[in-house]
Amino acid sequence: MISSEYINKHWILAGAVLSVWVVLYLPYFGNMAGQWGHEDYSHAYLVPPVFLYLLWLSKDRFVWSTRDAGLWGFLIIICSMLVMSMGRLGSLETLIYFSMWMSLLGIFLFIFGTAVLRHITFPFAVLLFAIPLPAFLNNMVSFKLKLWSSALAEQILKLLSVPVFREGNIIDLGVTQLQVVDACSGLRYLFPTMLMAMLIGRFFLRSSTSRIILFALSPLLSLLSNSMRVAVTGVLARYIDPRLAEGFFHDFSGWLVYMFTLVFLGGVTLFLRKLETSRTMVQDDSAGRDTAVYSGYGIKRPMIKTAAILLVFISSLLLQSHMLHAQISPERKDFDCFPDRIAGWEGERLYLSQGILDSLWADDYVSGSFFHPETGNSLHLLVSYYEAQTTRKTAHAPTSCLLGSGWLMQSRELAPPSPVNGRDFPVQSMVMEQGGRRILANFWFDQRGRHITSEYWNKAYLFLDAVLMRRTDGALVRVEMFMLPGQSREEAQVVLDGFVAELKELLGAYVPGA
Repeated sequence: MISSEYINKHWILAGAVLSVWVVLYLPYFGNMAGQWGHEDYSHAYLVPPVFLYLLWLSKDRFVWSTRDAGLWGFLIIICSMLVMSMGRLGSLETLIYFSMWMSLLGIFLFIFGTAVLRHITFPFAVLLFAIPLPAFLNNMVSFKLKLWSSALAEQILKLLSVPVFREGNIIDLGVTQLQVVDACSGLRYLFPTMLMAMLIGRFFLRSSTSRIILFALSPLLSLLSNSMRVAVTGVLARYIDPRLAEGFFHDFSGWLVYMFTLVFLGGVTLFLRKLETSRTMVQDDSAGRDTAVYSGYGIKRPMIKTAAILLVFISSLLLQSHMLHAQISPERKDFDCFPDRIAGWEGERLYLSQGILDSLWADDYVSGSFFHPETGNSLHLLVSYYEAQTTRKTAHAPTSCLLGSGWLMQSRELAPPSPVNGRDFPVQSMVMEQGGRRILANFWFDQRGRHITSEYWNKAYLFLDAVLMRRTDGALVRVEMFMLPGQSREEAQVVLDGFVAELKELLGAYVPGA
């Protein structure tokens, strides 16, 4: 028999490890919960309770291993601290959230041994759904889903003999137009549908093959359901009342489409169960027929494991704090004297409200409205500078801001250098639309002498430069020009190239280089 004193000592050690883990990540729990408040991640509130319940089902397998050194678990813990450092120094909170997941997995494997992996694989796979995507990746997925939903809805409407013309995410029905905006992209139903597919497969299907099939079909079912929602909305708006495409009916249809998706999942599950019965598929062994066995009653090795985990956590925290406080802020010229005339564009300095400044997080900025007297185009310029970037104070792509203010993205691409027009560097280019107005937006990251057009590479260089150069300063450059009626994207970019080319040269005095 195992003494209660032995068990109590081990749980005290486990409690000490979890307490230090909570302290290590405490500053980020609130930020994660705040992101769960977004409609795309409202399902995440249910993930931790489900995770704990799934662990509870296998609680008898969780005993301290005295034979298994748990080296794989210890290696995962060390890697999780590296990922956390990348997240903090690269100002990407998603990596910090992922390091939470990694470190918990490592703790389980280090303490209980690799034999417990078969019992925790599914709970930890479910826990991944609690991690929000970074904003730029979330926007990209949402944009793709909008285009796919629009294209599929167009084909459904054509099958129903409804006259329709689609341009991007805008569906023209003749009497009215439907815009497949972020709320209709289906992203807020995609993750819950995938999560439900995992849970349904776990509890109602026996074969791993059937579970994988159900999970693989869940994104397709979600996309199909959302496209049907858009198509049905189009039929109602055309033949009954355009007001049915907005307000209560719009929100109700969103709830209804998720219910239909669950019905589809249930139907697929029943079909797979029949296949399992007819083909006598082998039952998955993840239910666990083995029993946990104590391989020893000593306390020495658990004490060593606990000390090793605490040492890694504390050392990582001290090292990260040192690297963050050792950052260098180069001298630079303030934006107070930034010129108001650039490449023939006449400008006027604008000042942002305190609320916008609080969300911008910038240490210095220049904002202005410029007008080109020859072409009649006008534009808005915003350059935000950061002396040191952290997870809550960093340059971020303007996509989220523009989409959040009601602009709809029609297209996005990397505009290559155009030396003929004076611009010898690439820029990220987007065409946005709102209420019949269009803007051509160019942006790039000016970071420690690097000209960066990718959000991904910007984060990677932030981490590398924080380690190698002890610098995380940099700026985000945004230029948004209103396009004239009938002006094509190519024509607008030619007009804008002269401005951004001279702007790039001017910024050399205000944004420090390498």
